[in-house]
Amino acid sequence: METKEFPVAQSNQSAQAVESVEKTEVAKKAAKTASTRAAKTATTSTATKTTATKRTTSRTARTTATKATTAVRSARTSKAAATKSATAKRPASSAVFNARLAAHQDELEQLFMSLYNDHDAFDALVASMAAAYADRPADLKRLDKTREQDPGWYKRGDMFGMTMYTDLFAGDLKKLADKIPYLKEQKLTYLHLMPLLDMPHPNNDGGYAVQDFDTVDPKLGTNEDLAALAKKLRRAGISLCIDFVMNHTASTHRWAKAAEAGDPEYQDYYFCYPDRTIPDRYDRDVPQVFPNTAPGNFTWNEKMNKWVMTQFYPFQWDLNYRNPKVLVAMMGSVMRLANLGVEVFRIDAVPYIWKQLGTNCRNLPQVHTIVRMLRIILECVCPAVVLKGEVVMAPKELAAYFGTPEPPSATCCTTSPSWSTCGTRSPAATCVCSRTRSTSSTRCPKTAGS
Repeated sequence: METKEFPVAQSNQSAQAVESVEKTEVAKKAAKTASTRAAKTATTSTATKTTATKRTTSRTARTTATKATTAVRSARTSKAAATKSATAKRPASSAVFNARLAAHQDELEQLFMSLYNDHDAFDALVASMAAAYADRPADLKRLDKTREQDPGWYKRGDMFGMTMYTDLFAGDLKKLADKIPYLKEQKLTYLHLMPLLDMPHPNNDGGYAVQDFDTVDPKLGTNEDLAALAKKLRRAGISLCIDFVMNHTASTHRWAKAAEAGDPEYQDYYFCYPDRTIPDRYDRDVPQVFPNTAPGNFTWNEKMNKWVMTQFYPFQWDLNYRNPKVLVAMMGSVMRLANLGVEVFRIDAVPYIWKQLGTNCRNLPQVHTIVRMLRIILECVCPAVVLKGEVVMAPKELAAYFGTPEPPSATCCTTSPSWSTCGTRSPAATCVCSRTRSTSSTRCPKTAGS
């Protein structure tokens, strides 16, 4: 049998080729394995980094949250410390104001919100009350305490009053103080000084056009003169009464001047209209106060190019009590005057203070709400003060100003065209009577229920 032989060189080359292929395959597998391992390692590394990042982020978040919590706690602690510090700095007697406010706050807030529904404005009012109480002189706080213990002091029927213009009787407030011995000889217990706050000259309606509710007219003296006079009168057993004009300001008041300059905020302190549309609607229902001497309820203002409500005289701009800023500002002025020693306020033209289209703008329910709020404010800040209101209306409309069983019980005083009757804090009324706009005196008839 013939045997076929292969050449040795060819056999060696084949073996080398096979070995080379095998090495290549092994190398490929090794490379693939290494690549897989590298990928796994990279994935593991990425996962590890991601986990580490998550842990770091979580730690950072926890740290941030901890810092925020610490900041909040610190703020709360600081606020509490500040409150505690502020409370510690207040006179101990501030507890008296807090107690009075607590007794009346629910009613005061309900009345305020019924007109305005403005919590910020209400907070501003309460802050103003607290500031006024803090500023109230110690001797007046003692008077408050005394009269709280004797709430009927003004209803005994032995009040004897005199009404006068300061300049006509004495020249100014300092000279008037020199005449207190004479007033005491007349057995006075009540002195009503006609309008004495800063007024324009000569057009001021006898002082009922006020251009600054916080300042005495320079021709009559200073606030310090008024405070000194009030203190001397009080020592002589005489209560000081002044007028407070709630319905309007002088056209020279800073609010009116700002409105004239085009400031919309202060134009909203009054009733300002670009044309006759709204004024004509008011005129259909609102009677004129002075049809012969000052006809019309509106005056055209050239500087503002608008009609402004002026029910009394063209230089007296009606205030817009639908704006809570007006109420808060005017109440602030009343409290500041009370802190000068005024014991009785005659509220001028009180039935006119609330305006509403479609009505005659007289004696509206909102008037009683505002007067009741004023009474509550005084009860909290300066309860020694009483009110007397000018209510030149039909007799049937007067009773509500003495107080009503249903809220709001205004409990203000009333006046008729020639006689003034001082107001009350309870339905049983009356106190002082005096002739208006004259330098005269009269005995007050004993009041019912006194």
